[in-house]
Amino acid sequence: MKISNTHSLLITYLFLLLLTATTALLSGTSGLKQYWIVLGILAIAFIKFLLIALNYMELSKAHVFWKFLLFFIGGLIIFGMLVMYQSF
Repeated sequence: MKISNTHSLLITYLFLLLLTATTALLSGTSGLKQYWIVLGILAIAFIKFLLIALNYMELSKAHVFWKFLLFFIGGLIIFGMLVMYQSF
């Protein structure tokens, strides 16, 4: 069964809301080390970034080069944030 574009966007929207709620719950967690909380929040932010870029901006229909660049630059930004977090 093929999912229509409207249903696909709705499912993505609901999943983004779930990820946002997960981020809020994770930020209030005190049982984990702060590094793991930050890593989890950044990972969720990266997933949300990819969902928005691929579904709402329709980069899933773009050339492979742009998809690779999207993952590479996004990963580089997250990696840079983690390195900066470790230095403080």
